[in-house]
Amino acid sequence: GEPIHSDVIGGSSRWYLLTATTNGTLVIDTLGSDIDTVLSVYTGSDIFSLQLVASDNNGASDGVRSLVRVEAQANTNYLIAVDGVNNAQGNINLNWRLGTVPIFSGTYINPKLLEGAGLELQSGVTNGFPPPGYQWRRNGVNLSGATNASYTLASVQYNQVGNYSVVASNLVGAITNLVASLNVQSPLR
Repeated sequence: GEPIHSDVIGGSSRWYLLTATTNGTLVIDTLGSDIDTVLSVYTGSDIFSLQLVASDNNGASDGVRSLVRVEAQANTNYLIAVDGVNNAQGNINLNWRLGTVPIFSGTYINPKLLEGAGLELQSGVTNGFPPPGYQWRRNGVNLSGATNASYTLASVQYNQVGNYSVVASNLVGAITNLVASLNVQSPLR
């Protein structure tokens, strides 16, 4: 009575039970496994009442292992089925993490500053669990060492004109926010 996971023939499945302790994004993958895997997530109390939540074959970053993302609800049991494709057998690594993707609540600004003025940009991230890491960018290019929630330009120069954005990421996901389009007015010389 076991379902066929992701419409892929398996033959040697293993099942696990995970219970979410809080609401969040549950990310499960099989990276590090010795074999090509297929992965499915179900709710239900037994094999006869399964409700498919998510399923994947080859969706992990290596294109061979599996990865699913589930919006998990607190105190909900999730039945995880992992199998080897075409009855493949070997060591399987099942990795899972629960968290929330960072959310931006800041506002976009368009400052016009005189050359030499100072400016502090705020990421506008209001949450995320685990706490996110940051990478600031100017015109889509990473700024070296700019990895805090805020970015300070102590004395803006004309060559710093551009669009400033920040990427906030944690183990659950990443989001990019355009924070400012900076214009610098240089005095006539």
